Amino acid sequence: MKDDTTTPKLYNDAKQEAGGGWMRRLVHCCFYDGGFWVRIAGSGISGSDKIKHPPLFSERNGYRKVYRIGRWGVEIILANVKLSHDWGVSGQA
Repeated sequence: MKDDTTTPKLYNDAKQEAGGGWMRRLVHCCFYDGGFWVRIAGSGISGSDKIKHPPLFSERNGYRKVYRIGRWGVEIILANVKLSHDWGVSGQA
């Protein structure tokens, strides 16, 4: 089978067959042509080559904060945490 470099390679898909266990659920990452993202327990970093992938509308107009390091755009990914859902507490008084 031909290796398709345009399809993102998910680390967890390869490790699932080998039995990654708790590590597979804790660490997620993806590497693709011109970019990557890595998450550990929901938070992480994302990077993209800004020569191959020009800034998006939200980056150009300041809706998302992306730091430029050379030709790379690096963004901090925060976990979407809802404490009321995680702890079983209703948000109503």
